[in-house]
Amino acid sequence: MTSQKQWFPGVGNIPHDPKAKRGSLVFRHFNPTEVVAGTSKTLGELLPFGVVAWHGVCNPSADMFGRGTRPMPWDEAPDPITKGKQRCEALFELMVKLGVDYYSWHNYDLAPEGATLKESHKNLDTITDFLAELQAATGKKLAWGTCDHFSHPRYRLGVATGVCPKVYAYGLSEVFKMLEITMRLQGKNFVLWGGREGMRQIMSIIKRLAFVLENYGRFGNSVCDYADEIGFDGKIIYEPKKREPSKVQYQSDVAATLFLLQQAGLLQRENVGLNLEENHAGLAGLDFAYEVAMARAADKLISIDANEGDPLIGWDVDEFSHTVKKLIPVMLMLLEDGGLPNGNLAFDAKLRRESTDPKDIFWGIIGAMDTWSIATKVAAQIRSEGVLDDIVEESIYAEWGTSLGDRIRSGMTKDAITNAAHRYGPTIELPSGSEERINVLINEHMFPAG
Repeated sequence: MTSQKQWFPGVGNIPHDPKAKRGSLVFRHFNPTEVVAGTSKTLGELLPFGVVAWHGVCNPSADMFGRGTRPMPWDEAPDPITKGKQRCEALFELMVKLGVDYYSWHNYDLAPEGATLKESHKNLDTITDFLAELQAATGKKLAWGTCDHFSHPRYRLGVATGVCPKVYAYGLSEVFKMLEITMRLQGKNFVLWGGREGMRQIMSIIKRLAFVLENYGRFGNSVCDYADEIGFDGKIIYEPKKREPSKVQYQSDVAATLFLLQQAGLLQRENVGLNLEENHAGLAGLDFAYEVAMARAADKLISIDANEGDPLIGWDVDEFSHTVKKLIPVMLMLLEDGGLPNGNLAFDAKLRRESTDPKDIFWGIIGAMDTWSIATKVAAQIRSEGVLDDIVEESIYAEWGTSLGDRIRSGMTKDAITNAAHRYGPTIELPSGSEERINVLINEHMFPAG
């Protein structure tokens, strides 16, 4: 350790205490040992929460209109390596006090970038050694590593889909190194997200799009091949996002990302999956639960960045999760899957620029963990009572259980289809979609009367 100092001296380990006085730093709903109704798993097992370094201890709460406002005493250091180690200490202290098991980081969140690639790799090795010590001392684990391929000016025109082979090679080399580090720290997965992998000016890309997407696939296959070569048994997970900083990113949503991976021959690889973020779904004009459902349908859902956006703000605001209702359909799906067995729920969320109390980061994460816990319990109750299944399967989709439905799914000839159309049409009685009934059902479970 670089010091015996506590970076959050006014905060102790956060307890679960539903009856604590209002305003207390406690979990009211998240109890890691509580077994969730209708399952054999605890909240801690179903909700493998994680803190991300870049927002947890690196983001000074700046935005595009103003400088940072957040006090970050761990950044006061005589040299960049000491600063990096102090960030590591602050990150692990945060995890320990919150009882969170996982963390994630970009290569240069905690290690300073050097004047050369060799120096950068040396700095990464030094910080990796320190992270390994902290993991051994605390029992905390790495969820996933990734690379910052959007901040440095050399990446302003992209990396995998960029305009320069020198940048492509430099960026891929950084991924190789960070993949080695992730494996050394026993990380579960490795994320590929490229904020600069997208369109800026349509006239500059229309003749080159096929070429660019070939390079996209080549880059990803090189990463997967190297993961296989070194024996990395985690997943290479892609993260969709519609825009920002690019005007349109190629991995704009789940469907687009699945298409790109299929075209590149990556979708068929067992070590490839998806990491989904609620705020990114909103930027694409899509419901987060829909994106989760799409990823599950392709059997590629691995991990989730737990945050939410603001519909009144047009950029990626990364607020801490606080809206229960949006997460209930997500948790209905995750309960069916037994959680996220190969991934985690990473709090890719940041403090508001107006929030300057050192305790605010705890309030944000505590609130988010409780929000996901409430959604889990509500979803478990809905699932165990079976009312929603009755509405969906026995009413809305009941016709697919008839002989005609069975025959269509088994395969019918053109003539057989035509005969069925003559027999049953043109006026066909349909069930109700029951949208209002489902909304009432959710509210009844969220706010039980009496």
